[in-house]
Parts: sequence; structure tokens; C-alpha cells
Amino acid sequence: MGGEARPLNVLEEVLEFVAEQLGIHAVCAPEYLIGIHTVCAPGYLSRPKTAYEHAWEIRDLLELAEFSKREQEVRDYLAARVWSTIEGPWALFDRAVVHMLREGILRTSPR
Repeated sequence: MGGEARPLNVLEEVLEFVAEQLGIHAVCAPEYLIGIHTVCAPGYLSRPKTAYEHAWEIRDLLELAEFSKREQEVRDYLAARVWSTIEGPWALFDRAVVHMLREGILRTSPR
């Protein structure tokens, strides 16, 4: 795919891996993933639930908690911080992120 414009700004290796998993040619992967209907593939996002199903599979594989089941815990944590500190919104956000990482609700990016 070299230097030409690509619809997805991801590493070539990622596209090759995804293409292998989907059983398509790597050249078709970008169009397939963003839902362009071409001779390459019918489009990954043409079936809206597919992306959610994959997110659920990743969440389960990484043993992350479902946020909706732990949302109240995060709210309670933040409420306690609001009442016991003078931290501003950015600091509170950062604390919430750290809390969710520590508790397995959120995972860091592999970058």
C-alpha cells in the first residue's frame, strides 16, 4: 500500500493481520473495515452489530469489566473525591481513569 492515501491510518501489519483474520486480501482490508462496498468485500460496518460484538469479544478476552455494570462504582468514587478534595475537573477525570485502570474497567492502549 506504500505511500498512497489509505482510508485507515493504521500500520500495514495491522491491516495484514485483520485481513488474515477476515480471510480477505490485505489490499481490501481498509475498504472492508470502513464499510465501502467494492469488489473486495461487502463491508465490515455494513452490519452495525458486528463492531459491538467484536468489542465485547475483546473485553471478555482481556477480562475487562463491563462499564455499565461498574458505572455506579466509578460515580461513587468520583463523588467521594469531589466532596473530600479541591481537585478540578481535569484532575478528577485523571483520577477516574487511574481508578478504572486499576480496577480492570479500562485498559491502556498498547502503543
